[in-house]
Amino acid sequence: MERRNVHVPEGVQDYLPEECYYKRQAEQLVAELFEQWGYEEVQTPSFEYYDVFAGAAAGIGQVQQEQMHKFVDEQGRLLVLRPDLTLPIARVAATKLLDAPLPLRLCYRGNGFGYTMHTAGRQQEFAQIGIELMGEAGLKADAEVLMIGMRALQAAGVGFFQIEVGHMAFCKALFGSPLLQAANGKLRELVEQKNMPALRALLDTMALPERLHKALLALPSLFGSIEVLDEAEAITDMPECRAAIQQLRTLYDKISAVGLQHLVTFDLGMVQEMEYYSGITFRGMAPGLGYPLLSGGRYDGLLGTFGKPMPATGCAIGVRELLQVLAAQDALTGWQKPDYMVGWEAECDETAWKRIQDLQQRSVVCYLGDDRTGLIEEAKKRSVTHTLWISVQGEEVDVHV
Repeated sequence: MERRNVHVPEGVQDYLPEECYYKRQAEQLVAELFEQWGYEEVQTPSFEYYDVFAGAAAGIGQVQQEQMHKFVDEQGRLLVLRPDLTLPIARVAATKLLDAPLPLRLCYRGNGFGYTMHTAGRQQEFAQIGIELMGEAGLKADAEVLMIGMRALQAAGVGFFQIEVGHMAFCKALFGSPLLQAANGKLRELVEQKNMPALRALLDTMALPERLHKALLALPSLFGSIEVLDEAEAITDMPECRAAIQQLRTLYDKISAVGLQHLVTFDLGMVQEMEYYSGITFRGMAPGLGYPLLSGGRYDGLLGTFGKPMPATGCAIGVRELLQVLAAQDALTGWQKPDYMVGWEAECDETAWKRIQDLQQRSVVCYLGDDRTGLIEEAKKRSVTHTLWISVQGEEVDVHV
């Protein structure tokens, strides 16, 4: 019979000592950078009322109920483990930070839960660290969040990554035609997948104006350097699309001013999560990682669903994804075994504990046996570099293993 109690459920994982070290190290480096930029940490509960995630007006920020881990409290109210970390922070901003000066700069780190294909595969628990800038609608705010997200990856030790930038207003304008209503979801899926043959076949079955047909067909190929914005401008004269392209140009200029433009490309076919985002969106990709390392963008409609309309933008880094990239780029450093293993005779407790305290500017592990030979053998097994034996005569013998 299979022993189920020795396995973890699908979609969750254990972190072993070395992995915990690197996870904590990466999160701390990123958190310190957020703090340097004036972002203040908030923490929200691991579970909330179901309506926080499923009751958002007009589907903005809404999480599909089948994706949630749901349970009932003692009063019969429906609760869920949070499947998203931005929505609870929006709730806090709209209800508990009403008198705080705007814009709000908030940061967080925590775990989300959900039955969904997450960025790193089919994850039912995922760790994120991120920022939210709430109460500012200008492009300066978008540039700040994007730039800090990029700096955070660099601070964590990521040597190479690329940021793909898009704009939801461009996509929403093209997909807003009533003629596309029945096939909207499928069209968006094919554009996001850049599946040109299937997209062409579907569009050929629809009676669309020629210009709209060509624009939708061109959408998957609108990715690349700054020149792609010229191509995007040529396929449509919709005012919303033209305004979105101009915002992307301005954002690029702001990123160029801090010398990060070489890390930026554009993808006008970035149409995932259209209901959630309202403006500029972006995602960070790294070689060998088939899903985003970082994601974010503007979501101006979200806070209004909690009773306080407010523009907002933010970004989040997937911690597991970050560790995978750091490992692939040989950037995980610092893990080491303890420097000292200390053992002592039974009568030397007081002397030994004082000596251990003196050594603890380094890492020290206690040997709990009662003989010096056993101390050395144990140190070898654990790859500890030095041993220290304290005898009743006060003798200290420092041996390099």
